Amino acid sequence: MMISLGTLTTLLVVSFGPTPRTPEQFEADVTIKTQIPGMPFPIPPMSGHMYYDFMNERQRVDTSMFGMTQSNVDFYSMNKSIAYATFFGQTTCSTCYLKPPMYPLIVVPNSLSRGTITVNGEQCEMWENPMLTAVGILLDVCVSSTDPNPHIIFANITVGVGPLYPPFMRTTFSYYLKNTKLRQYQIDDPVFAIPSVCPQQATCAARMNVVFLLDGSGSIQSSDWTKDLQFVNSMLDRFTMSKDAVMAGVVQFSSSTQTSCSFGADKSTLQGCVSKISQMKTGTNTAAGINAAASMLQSGPSADHNLIILITDGKSNEGSDPATAARNAESSAKAEVYGIGVGSDIDAAQLKSIVTQPASTHYFTVSNYDELNKIMDKVAANSCDTTTCNIPSNTLAKLSQE
Repeated sequence: MMISLGTLTTLLVVSFGPTPRTPEQFEADVTIKTQIPGMPFPIPPMSGHMYYDFMNERQRVDTSMFGMTQSNVDFYSMNKSIAYATFFGQTTCSTCYLKPPMYPLIVVPNSLSRGTITVNGEQCEMWENPMLTAVGILLDVCVSSTDPNPHIIFANITVGVGPLYPPFMRTTFSYYLKNTKLRQYQIDDPVFAIPSVCPQQATCAARMNVVFLLDGSGSIQSSDWTKDLQFVNSMLDRFTMSKDAVMAGVVQFSSSTQTSCSFGADKSTLQGCVSKISQMKTGTNTAAGINAAASMLQSGPSADHNLIILITDGKSNEGSDPATAARNAESSAKAEVYGIGVGSDIDAAQLKSIVTQPASTHYFTVSNYDELNKIMDKVAANSCDTTTCNIPSNTLAKLSQE
């Protein structure tokens, strides 16, 4: 599992002279340590092996414990992560959405020196990237201090630090980069091959509440309204629906608002409700819709994350400022607001002001309702608040008994 600040390109090393070679493809032995607050005893570390291919935006980590082997294969360009486990010849698999882009192992400007250590007999200087703590990541890289051609020989990546992750587990990946001296080390495609039992369609299993906020104004044709509802139902297929994962509901707004489908965890029941929603066909009071969605989230079940996914074909022409309503939803309901604009009549500036920042990951547009399917996986991947793919514990338990 690799983490990213976003679209980082060339960054310069500070304070220690030449830029160390950036490892683009390598293998590494990995030690994985997990800390869970409140646990009465420490979780033993796991050992494994990692294949890192930054050139093709993919990586694989293999681990084993108690006779079970598990592999996580991440394809960042496709926003997809696959986890599969094998126990005495039996294999089970999960295919999940992967949100963050891949992060190159480099030392960035303003990194903090943590002193010199010795790793496998080689001295290196440890550098910490302070910028990543804002997104819950602690990245330490150790650069050789004796080689005239500096290279990164050791790295720690800790996931789950800072204010974003106070109640959650913290996982540290430590690895010695054996092949960083081979800048163009070639990893063959079969390393990233996936078992045939793995589902092709990714799903999101994050513990979150989702409100689909539908513009039901009169400017939307009846045929397009049907496609809007079909899009919502297709999005529901991309969620793992349960009380311990995703729960969803639907609010419609026009001049007024209505809760069209209350929060539910049963996918078929919710999809049946969505298919029967009648269009209101009056004005466009987007602020009222956002307020109603926020109220639904506030009174909804407990979750780690709350989302509002707004779908509209135009501009708010009634009520108060929708951007103000969105900021209130972010503070009162701890909601993350996504916006999908459909057609040529949308007010892009207004919709970008409504969504949670950055707009680059929360704002989407399509030219018509037929094209909603083209952005479905991107919306699901961006809104799925998870950084790795896990096989449910009950599935692993069942596998071990077979």
